[in-house]
Formats: sequence, structure tokens, C-alpha cells
Amino acid sequence: MWVIAGVMIAGLILVGSYQFLSKYFYNADFESSRSELDRLVLSLNHVCSSGLGSKESLRLKLSDKVSRVFVRNSEGVEGSGRFVCMGFGSEGYCSEVRVCEASMRGIELEQKSSVLDFVYRTFGSRKSADFDFAIKKSELRKLSLEWQRAYSAS
Repeated sequence: MWVIAGVMIAGLILVGSYQFLSKYFYNADFESSRSELDRLVLSLNHVCSSGLGSKESLRLKLSDKVSRVFVRNSEGVEGSGRFVCMGFGSEGYCSEVRVCEASMRGIELEQKSSVLDFVYRTFGSRKSADFDFAIKKSELRKLSLEWQRAYSAS
């Protein structure tokens, strides 16, 4: 009787811990990716306020939970506009470029998840995707944003 009760309590603790850690990792990944997207928008605003022909490049590290990154206008049409957005799980996040309009081909990331990923995260290993971005001010209020997937040697 006591053994069964002990096994049930241990099971409840295990399930509760799994749910807590899953939510913790999800929120940490979201905040990290949101911060990276805000860094991109900060760079876009910097190039926008600079002279014609200005350029800037940066590398962003996005969580494996990010499904896509794209630029859209205020009507929701993708491809160019003042909003840089990311899809994250079932949520989304957009940040606005102040003055200029940016154009960019969207980034689509494949979503893979398993219990083994959870175990790796528990021990401090995080999966992410690195991207190199090149920002160029091509016209008075127009920015072109090119990206390329970056692969590290490690």
C-alpha cells in the first residue's frame, strides 16, 4: 500500500517538474529570441538614420522554437514593411522600425522536438540557429535586409 502511494507521489512530482521546466525553457527561449529580434530592429533603425548607402551586418542566434522571421506592413502583407516579426510556437512577436521600410525574404525554420531535446536542455545544452544579416540603405527611406544561415565549426 505504501509502495503504491510512494510511486504515485513520485509520478506526480515527476510530471509537475517536467511541466514547470518545459514552461521555464519555453519562456527563456522566447525572451532570448525576442531580444535578438529587437537587436535586429535597433540595427535597422541605426542604418535608417544614417546616410544613403550605409551598411551594417550582425549575427543573430535564434532559438529552435522560432518557426519563422519575416517583415510585414501594417496591413499584414509580408515581404516589406515596417514590422519585423517572428513566429514562436503558437505565439508571435513584432517590433516596429521607426521611419524606414525594410524588405526581406522570409526565414522558415523546421520545427523538431523530442524528449531527448528536453533532456539536453535540462543539462544546459541549447539548440539554436545562427543567421548573418546584412542591412543596406538603398533609398531614402528604404532598407534591404539580406540574410544567410551561419554554421559554426563546433
